[in-house]
Amino acid sequence: MDIDISVDRYGSNLLNIPVDIEVIIGTTRLTIDKILGLTEGSIVSLKKTVGEPAEVSVNGKVLAHGNVIIIGDDSSQLGVIITKIL
Repeated sequence: MDIDISVDRYGSNLLNIPVDIEVIIGTTRLTIDKILGLTEGSIVSLKKTVGEPAEVSVNGKVLAHGNVIIIGDDSSQLGVIITKIL
């Protein structure tokens, strides 16, 4: 049985469903001992270097890559410039 979820059939109702987007700047792997030892001020190293693109994902599926930027009048927010759609 095929399910028709085309925009033509559902129109703007489908397009107006909000979804959460995640921007993943890096990951790492720690032992439970190290996790339990984390305190305020601890530094966790990530497996990415400065300048590497972040992954933009929806529901756990990576859809794009982008560069993290500082935005806002007071430079207090982060954003991402999409550089590649996958």
